[in-house]
Amino acid sequence: MGYSYALYYAEAHIACILFLLVILHRLTKSIDKQSSQIILANMIVCTIFYFSTEIFWVLVDSNIIAKTRYNVYLSNVITYILIGCCSYLWFLYTENLQNNRKFMTMKMQLILALPAIVMSILIISAYRTNLVFYVDDKGTLHNGMFYLLLIIVPFGYIIASSMRAFYRASRKDLYANRDVYLSIGFFPVAPLILGIAQALLWRIPLLCYGATISILYVYLASLENMISLDPLTQLNNRTQLRKYLLNKLKTREPGLMLFVVIVDIDKLRDINEEHGRIEGDNAILRVSDAVKEACSSQRNRFFCSRYSGDEFIIVAEVEYKAEVNWLVDQIKSNVKRANANAGALYNLTVSTGIAQHFDNEPVTAQTLVARAENELGHEKKKDA
Repeated sequence: MGYSYALYYAEAHIACILFLLVILHRLTKSIDKQSSQIILANMIVCTIFYFSTEIFWVLVDSNIIAKTRYNVYLSNVITYILIGCCSYLWFLYTENLQNNRKFMTMKMQLILALPAIVMSILIISAYRTNLVFYVDDKGTLHNGMFYLLLIIVPFGYIIASSMRAFYRASRKDLYANRDVYLSIGFFPVAPLILGIAQALLWRIPLLCYGATISILYVYLASLENMISLDPLTQLNNRTQLRKYLLNKLKTREPGLMLFVVIVDIDKLRDINEEHGRIEGDNAILRVSDAVKEACSSQRNRFFCSRYSGDEFIIVAEVEYKAEVNWLVDQIKSNVKRANANAGALYNLTVSTGIAQHFDNEPVTAQTLVARAENELGHEKKKDA
């Protein structure tokens, strides 16, 4: 009976490992590896090691490998540490998708890792302290005084990432990645439900299926995300702009006016030639951040996208045209401040063009964008 249960348990985890190896292979073979893909790949590797440890645990539990105090302790130590690592990597992955640079610095990553590090230290020292768990002479595992930390820390990472993902999914300026954020938000559902079921029926391998299904779901959503976002700025790309604008021309929000605002980086070619392409990319990032910051105050009305190498387009739904004029002024102010804070050796400015769509006007998305570009040309001539 013990051997039969152990064989079934091990087979389930081996099947999940093989499935994750296929996803990992596709991630590592990707030509354009984004940092989010690298973190996702690391999380999958961590999950594979976790599943492998579960196989070791079941072999010990069924006495196929001697159920000694040391072996029970070792299997649980590795399992809980890997769960903490997976949860931490998952949080980093979700923040990286949002292009949250604040969380991507080495210092911030270390701060975020502190709960997992403290948890790991308590787990490793459990052999002497018995604080989180202990194993008696018969090889039976018992919960320690701080056992709840082993649940709070990993679920804390996952719940925090889910809450932030649902918030981002509601933002119109992140329209293109909405499906990705919803998949992140719902990520814990399958592992949580099946994890609870496995806690009640602890010799049935349900959690591995839940975790594998969730990773597959997120991986498929990330593929969609790769073709929906501009890789440098993580803004919506030109394709998503076209889809969004076409939809807005068909279904207007009552009581709101629709505008297309184009933002063009002045003399980007000169910056590239004089300071190099890397600095040119930095200039683009400063402008994209300035656009995001300005639009964030009215995030449910502004859709931001990168239109071309040096151009961004915002689709704005506002009650008054003055709001659009304020937006343009705010973007220019944000660009000036960001460039000064960066200590750039050149002047970074932008020009803008605004086009309004009037009710019942039979105009295409291309025509509306062309009008904004025409207004942009007038402003450039005026400033020349």
